[in-house]
Amino acid sequence: MSGSSEHTDGPAAGGWDAAGPGAAGADADGPEAIGADASGAGAAGPQAFGAEAAGPGAAGPEASGPEYAEDVVLGADLHMRPAGAVVRTAARYTAHVELVADGRVARASSVLEIMGLGARAGTPVTVRGRGTDAQAAVGGLAVQLRDTV
Repeated sequence: MSGSSEHTDGPAAGGWDAAGPGAAGADADGPEAIGADASGAGAAGPQAFGAEAAGPGAAGPEASGPEYAEDVVLGADLHMRPAGAVVRTAARYTAHVELVADGRVARASSVLEIMGLGARAGTPVTVRGRGTDAQAAVGGLAVQLRDTV
């Protein structure tokens, strides 16, 4: 390349708002902000489940229906490869499934959110789901997280 390149989505170009990188409150989109605080990690119920799903695009045919939850202890750290395996397993189901660890919530359909949990081997995790095939989805993911991840 010759000359200088122009990057138009940085703070100098006005592409980031006040909460952009380095600004106060910049971690609002960081791992701590994944979903909502589960207020009593591991507690899965109608009040705890779905508060995170109220955002844009979260409502869908499987946003309501039977709810299931299962507690597991991770057999391995949730780094890139196991997080990808979780996402692939979750994709087999239509249910909305989330993982809750240490008060953080991540959609089972997002590798980045799962990795953002920072969950290590031995961490208790609640797998919770809602939808017509939620019981199968939660059971399948729980087995995977416990035994094969």
